[in-house]
Order: sequence, then C-alpha cells, then structure tokens
Amino acid sequence: MASADEDGDGLSAFLEFASGSSDRVFNAGPRLTRDSFGHLLCTYQRRLGTDGILLEGEVSGDLTNWMPLEDSFILVGESGDGVGLRTLVWRSTVPDNGGKAFFRLRASER
Repeated sequence: MASADEDGDGLSAFLEFASGSSDRVFNAGPRLTRDSFGHLLCTYQRRLGTDGILLEGEVSGDLTNWMPLEDSFILVGESGDGVGLRTLVWRSTVPDNGGKAFFRLRASER
C-alpha cells in the first residue's frame, strides 16, 4: 500500500520509493538546514527512472500556510550518486530571518 509506513519514520512507502529509500529502513528524509549566510537549504533525493512520479517541495513558517518551493527558492545543486539517485539542493532567495521554517516533500502520480 502506497500510504503505508512500515518503518515508522513518518514517510509513506510511495514517497520512500520516489526518493530512493526503503520503507523497511528508518530514514530521516528531506532536510532543511541553513548555510553560513543565513539562507535556508532544502535537500532531498529523487530516484532516477520515476518520471511518472511528481515530487513537490513546499515550505511554511507556521505549518498551516504552505507555498511551493519554487516561489522563494532556487535550485543550486543537483548531483548523482552513480547508483540511480539524484540529490537536489534548493536555496532560499533571501536570508532567513531566524524564525521558524518547515519543509515537506509531496509525492503524487503524474
């Protein structure tokens, strides 16, 4: 079942498949960090060959109002690991003001 979470890490089996991880192994999933200039960095992996799956990042300051990652972030890094995964890094266009910030990744069929 796509919505199952066998390992209890809070990531659905569908999202884990799309991001190249396993629903049988606990995974921290997408990461939100800050760089040395105060910009937020959103980092996640994507499994190659999953063109039928749409991965959409969203950011929020309050867990209620979410906006598409592309509205305030730019893609600054994309690299492969040689085994079928791509790591994407998005950076906020302006430095963070030090407030709360949340990042989520949604997976859906195209």
